[in-house]
This record gives sequence, C-alpha cells and structure tokens, in this order.
Amino acid sequence: MPHKKLRILFVTPYVPASNRLRPYRFIKELVHLGHSVVVVCLVQPGWEYKFVDELKPLVEAVYPVIPNRLYSLFNILVSLPSNIPLSVAVSSSRQLHGIVKGLLDQSSFDLIHTEFVRAGQYTADFQGIPKLYDAVDSLALAYHRALKNKHTRFEHRLLAFEEWLKMRSYETGILHSFNRVIVSSPSDQSYLVDHGTPVDVLPNGVDLDYYHWMEEEKEADSIVFLGKMNYYVNVDSITYFAKFIYPLIKAQRPGAHLTIVGYNPDRTVRNLSRDPSIVVTGGVPDVRPYFARSMVAIAPMISGSGIQNKILQAMAVGTPVVTTSLARQALQVTPGEHLLVADTAAQFAQAVVAVLEDKFLQKKLSANARRYVEECHNWNVIGQRLEDIYMEML
Repeated sequence: MPHKKLRILFVTPYVPASNRLRPYRFIKELVHLGHSVVVVCLVQPGWEYKFVDELKPLVEAVYPVIPNRLYSLFNILVSLPSNIPLSVAVSSSRQLHGIVKGLLDQSSFDLIHTEFVRAGQYTADFQGIPKLYDAVDSLALAYHRALKNKHTRFEHRLLAFEEWLKMRSYETGILHSFNRVIVSSPSDQSYLVDHGTPVDVLPNGVDLDYYHWMEEEKEADSIVFLGKMNYYVNVDSITYFAKFIYPLIKAQRPGAHLTIVGYNPDRTVRNLSRDPSIVVTGGVPDVRPYFARSMVAIAPMISGSGIQNKILQAMAVGTPVVTTSLARQALQVTPGEHLLVADTAAQFAQAVVAVLEDKFLQKKLSANARRYVEECHNWNVIGQRLEDIYMEML
C-alpha cells in the first residue's frame, strides 16, 4: 500500500548538499518517494553558501541563514561557565529559530526532521507535531574516545575534555524532546539507547552509480587517505599514521608513497608534505581517481564515532581498505574478507604491506567490499527505511 505523502520541515546546522552527504541523500530519497521537504539551515562556514543552489531544485523551499559572527562569539563567551557545549553555542541563531517558529505557526507540516546535536536547540521545545532527531553519532562518545587515546594532540584533548563534560548531559537531554532518534552505527545506538527514546540505526549509504567499480591501473606502493583535513579526528589520525606507522611501511616498501586528500588541511597536515613521499592535495573536484589509482586506502582512526564515508567510498570503487577496530565497529563486515583491521602501529603497517604485496588479497578484498556496499549501503534502501520510520511515528 502506498504511503501517505508528507510535508517535512528539515532543520540542519549546515547546508545539506553534496558536501554533507547524509542529510542531502535523505532529502533526495524522500523527494524521490514523493514527499515535500522544506529546509531551514545554517550556512557555516560562509563558503558553503554555494551549495544552496544545489539544494534548491530538490526541495519546496530552502531558508539559509548566515550566522552573525559577533553574536556567535557572544554565545561562545556566555557558554563558557554554562552547561552549553561550545559546538552548540557557536551554532545558535535567533534568526534561524524565528524562521522555524514562523513556518510552524503559518504552515502545516506532518513531521520535523532535525539533523545533528547542534540543531536540536531549534526544534526541541515545539510540541504537537511528531519529531525525529538524527543524532548521526554520539559526540559525547566521540569526545570520550579522543580523551582516552594517548595519541590525541594536547590542544585537541583540552577541547575534547571541555566538550565531553558538557555534552554528556546536553546530548542525552536533547533525546527526551523527540519521538524517535536515528544514528549511523550500532555503537552509537548502544551509547544512547538507555535514555527512553527509541533509537534506530540508519547507516550512511554510498552513491553506487557515482562511486562505481573502477579497474584502473594501480600505482605501485600507493596509499591514500581521504577526509576533511581540518577536523581534529582526521588530523590526529593521519598524524599518528605518519609518525608511527608510515616509517614501518617504508622500511619494508621503500617506494611507498602517501596521498592525503581533503579540503582545508591544517598546518600540521600541510607540514607532512615535507616528506617528499607524502602529497597533501587539499580539496579536489573528484576524489574517485585518487581511490582508483591507489593500491590501498587507509582509515587509521584513533578517535571519533559514527560511520566513515571514506571507507564506504573506497570499498565501492574497489580499493582495498585497512582500518582500525574503532572505525570498523560501524560496519557489518568480516575482517580479512571485506577489509583488514589492525590496531597497533606494527599490525597496521603489516596489514598495509600485505595488501601492497599480495595481488590475490587485493582482488579478494575489492570484490567482497563492492558486494558488501551494494547489499548494505544502498541509499534507495536506506531512504525507504527512513520513510518507514516516519510512518511508524505518525
């Protein structure tokens, strides 16, 4: 039986376009299923405004809000002695809250979809309408992992400590304001599930047409890492790899070379290119060629939570992946069949070398990984599951 067609108010703390894959694909799938979506979003940082035009043809309307910098700074200062996390305070906007209130007062919506903890402040207090909260992942869990890991840089550890102290209560408090919660991985579900509101796992998907199987000639001993390179989780992870793992690989494979792909690399990441065998590209228009010509994609994650899109994308194009147990937790994979998992520096280095040296292993991992993402991370299936959750709420 066809589902009722819904009018959905979708509230996010960033522009939900192709640079923010999860909410963008949710919206795209919902529209494909016949629903109408109105988006209210922050534009932060300002250069994200160019992605608004990408969103407009999909939705009924979009209301982008550029935060006032002085107001954001004021909110940060006010939040320091309070229980409001800095990441929430910096995303506070009277204008955005006013738009949400005005739309709910003047228009009829069937449901509110709120994306990420920073947007919870805009919809938590509204009553009388079903509300879904996509936590994506647990930030309290991510900050706690960063604190526990000895390789987290000192300045990142200080920030993680401050945010963890506040996020523990703030994040769980937000849950009670919504009828349903979704997250991207089972570990995040386990962390949040004991707080009363039903929590479902809805994993990230991968665009299987765009990230198609690519059998290009591989560059010998080539390694690639992909990520937003000013995000502390990626910075700490690739710095750890370069310092403790990469030299062990080079000792066995002197021709090994590493490419770090991702926009806004911070100074620590840029400095890694002082090694002539390491290239830091910054942002690139298309990441697929970097995956396609690399023999192995790495995700040496030492902190963080949720699901790593970089792993799904590499698996989809057929590039073998080596990762840590932390990043593997979000995936329903078998180590040794779909990817390799290693946690110590020596084990991780040996796993990378094994892929570089063994063509049979390369082919096995590539084929199994592609099959896995086709079965478990298809956006069409994920979009239908989101629709089912909406209907259960109604």
